[in-house]
Amino acid sequence: MAKASLERGMGSLQTICEPLRGKPYPDDAPEKCKIGKCACEWEARYRDLGRSRRKWFETKAAGLKHLTDIYNARMFKEGRVVRPKGKAPLFKTFATAWLTDEKTELAQTSRELYTSVLKSANKYIGDVPVDKLTEAALKALVKKLETVVDEETGKQVMSQYNVVCLFQFLLPPILRKAIEDGWIRANPCNKIKLKPIPDADRYVPTSEQVFNIALTIEKFWRAAVFVMAGAGLREGEVLGLTPDCIQGDTLHLYRQHGSSDEGYSKLKHDKSGKGRWVPLDPIVKAELEAHISKYNVAPNQPIFYSRVFPDKPYTSDTLHRRLREAVMRLGLHDLGITAHNFRHFFASMCVSRGIEIAEVARMLGHNDIQTTYRTYYKFKDDNGKIRTAINGFLSEGVPDDASLAGVHQLAPRNSANQVSDLIKKLEALTGQQVVLQPRALAA
Repeated sequence: MAKASLERGMGSLQTICEPLRGKPYPDDAPEKCKIGKCACEWEARYRDLGRSRRKWFETKAAGLKHLTDIYNARMFKEGRVVRPKGKAPLFKTFATAWLTDEKTELAQTSRELYTSVLKSANKYIGDVPVDKLTEAALKALVKKLETVVDEETGKQVMSQYNVVCLFQFLLPPILRKAIEDGWIRANPCNKIKLKPIPDADRYVPTSEQVFNIALTIEKFWRAAVFVMAGAGLREGEVLGLTPDCIQGDTLHLYRQHGSSDEGYSKLKHDKSGKGRWVPLDPIVKAELEAHISKYNVAPNQPIFYSRVFPDKPYTSDTLHRRLREAVMRLGLHDLGITAHNFRHFFASMCVSRGIEIAEVARMLGHNDIQTTYRTYYKFKDDNGKIRTAINGFLSEGVPDDASLAGVHQLAPRNSANQVSDLIKKLEALTGQQVVLQPRALAA
């Protein structure tokens, strides 16, 4: 008895007269079957609504179509999709189609980043069919990307940041689409383990270097340096600024401009679309207002508008080029200063001056405070405050007449703090400065 080759779960399709491969027909088989003109019925066995079914068909094709229809209906009801016919597409073809599809919701900056990462990934898996991207194949790829070093540069063939981007943010949605289309059954990225991204080792400019760069760069870009260093903006957010973003002593950011000329998008990690607010330093505010006045920026015009297309901002390439020229003139080119160094300057200075990590994360627009903590907590220096606090609660229990070696009161006693608080309250009530006079000793 021969069986038709079917997908698992479709059932079986067979006829009693057709022989198995390599075996002769039974002696009682009809003569038409022996000469290749079999007219025997095909028996289809399958399960429908939980019950076993049998049905006979005149031809193999009719039975196969019936089983396929039953199987497809069950898969559709269960929310699954049947594997398409033919060979699976190559990864580079499938991934490019997903990335360029208008239905794929991505910010412009994310789309540009993924395009770059995808270009690097295609060197290794671009010609692999989607259904061959198994968990074992991806683990082997991770090991290669994380361990193989380029002979010329001596660096990892793909930066760890791009490796994490590929396996955590790019491959999962692409392979989810492959599951929806029926090419694979499960996402092989789910069990991939990656090395963490190393802490940023970006150079932190000094305040003097920031001012020198601002005074050296082409005058049109001077305010951009101050707003990046004084508000922690990304270069795309700087290019997305318009005069209405200045709201009193606050800077309202609600969009950014891509590195190409494809227009604006929502801020990175801003799912609500409401943007974020950053306190506006008087120096930064003065520089922005002077720029708007000097270059006659209209209310609805980008603050750093293009001279060729005044209704559009310059691209980040222009900003980077002007910044690179200023850095070269100052002899700071060996420090690797780019526009992002000013954002790094802002965050590291905020943390080192005691601003809470949560507040810094909010101003930077990080979606995870752990990102801010891992990158910038190393700049926090509270040892002096910690020593003062420890000495404060430790010295409270020392009697006034005690004479103990090594006891040094760094922090004022609680009584002194209470006196200070009372003086502040009196000054607030009277509007006058309160000065305590030392009490004269009795004769």
